[in-house]
Amino acid sequence: MKKCHQLIVFMCSVLCALVCFSHGTALSQEPADSVTIETTTYRITKYYQVGASTGTLRLFGDLPYDINPSLAQRLGGELYFNYGITPSMTLGVALITGSLFGEIRSDSSSEVFSNINVKTPVVAPQIRLGYHFGGHFRKGLPGTIQPWVYAGVQWLFFKPLADMVNSDGIPYHYWSDGTIRDQPENIENIGTAAFLNRNYIYDTDLRSANLDGFGNYPRNALAFPVGAGIDLNVSNLLTISFGTSWHYTLTNHLDNITEKSGENNPARAIGNKNNDSFLMFHLGLSFKHIEADKSTTRSIIVLPTPRLPEDFKPFDVNEDGVIQREEVLRAINEFFNGESPHSAEMIQLLVDFFNVQQPKDQRIIY
Repeated sequence: MKKCHQLIVFMCSVLCALVCFSHGTALSQEPADSVTIETTTYRITKYYQVGASTGTLRLFGDLPYDINPSLAQRLGGELYFNYGITPSMTLGVALITGSLFGEIRSDSSSEVFSNINVKTPVVAPQIRLGYHFGGHFRKGLPGTIQPWVYAGVQWLFFKPLADMVNSDGIPYHYWSDGTIRDQPENIENIGTAAFLNRNYIYDTDLRSANLDGFGNYPRNALAFPVGAGIDLNVSNLLTISFGTSWHYTLTNHLDNITEKSGENNPARAIGNKNNDSFLMFHLGLSFKHIEADKSTTRSIIVLPTPRLPEDFKPFDVNEDGVIQREEVLRAINEFFNGESPHSAEMIQLLVDFFNVQQPKDQRIIY
């Protein structure tokens, strides 16, 4: 009966140890009743960004967009500086340059025979307020992919030009068959008019030409840009940026055409009273400087300890609920010295209970 009782105690001890293993409470070489987890976070104290980009500008005015000029003519650029008010919000300044192109080309099938082209170089300094999403990613630092938006105000300087003569100064004459000649279209010139090709050199100042009687209208205006894009943070310093921006202007003269353009010449009666605007697509590089305070937070997780079987409590000298190596060795020494009230079977069960919770090289050979 005694051996049966001891066997039940041993099996309970083994089961208790296995439950302990399944919950990860006795897997280490040095059993512990707690785990300390350290979490590092950052608080950004200073942030700024300097960048440059290139792209194309598209005119939204009275003339359709002209894609015929070379890419070199259509490329624009942007320089900008953003200062971090918060980890996500920035106050920035920028300078945008580029050219806007428009053209309408008619033939004999058109009700109004119009042939107009324009190139308008623009320079636009601006101030803007931006928001960078992901300012709190990666425990307080910007994430790898960081979308952004901005809105601002800018002052626009522009100068509408036209390609109206070739390199030899000969004016273009557009004929109803779609060709360009060096003489007006009439019966007398059919056999003598030579063919011309546009050279896309915009050397006629349209305000000075005063084709519609506008006179010296202002070539500067207030504009309101809004933009959106994505920063790809390649490293802590280098960022690839791409985005787009819409620029609504308070002028209708970007293409030198308005609702009054056809009052003196029906061929130019293609305008409306809406203000002009333009769109910019751009891709570039920027450098970010980030300073941040580092803080560490410690969290302590207390692990549960296995419940000590009742028959082993007499061996728990310090009454901490855990049988330790020193306590097992003490029980063995007392048994061999004849000072122990416990049987050899009980001492063996105690050793087995301790060993089942230990790595192989930490077990007691009894």
